[in-house]
Amino acid sequence: MRPTLPVLVGLLALCSACDDPITVPNAVPEAEITAYCTADGRTWFYIDVSDAEGEPVDVDLIVNGERVPAGPAGDGFTGLRTDRNGPIEHVIEWGQACADCPDVCAAGPGPSEVEACSALQGAPPAQLSVIAHLDDGSDRVVMAPLSLTLGDCPE
Repeated sequence: MRPTLPVLVGLLALCSACDDPITVPNAVPEAEITAYCTADGRTWFYIDVSDAEGEPVDVDLIVNGERVPAGPAGDGFTGLRTDRNGPIEHVIEWGQACADCPDVCAAGPGPSEVEACSALQGAPPAQLSVIAHLDDGSDRVVMAPLSLTLGDCPE
């Protein structure tokens, strides 16, 4: 039995849709702060960053409504490496804002345009609420506030 003309036209129409490109939306970057700690008199955030496409991610941390400047050591906040296979741990030092020490400010601004010049001066808060802003160049995501307690850094 031979197919009728309407059936052949229908099959042909279905096959022509096979050539249409499929647009897959960009997955938003993710981060998890695994430690807020001190070591050798300096204050650090340990953060696992991931992006499904493996794109570099910029991070801003907001504490008490203020953006945290990155200190002179650690990975900083800009262009953090990611891997498609899972999160990569980054260590970020909490720095002192340039406004507090303009004579020695040498670092350029991060994604938040906040410059840092030295390690955080004074004792960090024992507890704080932090909000992470993530940007992989395609998406900007604001994570839910996270309550952190200061501890000793992992060895």
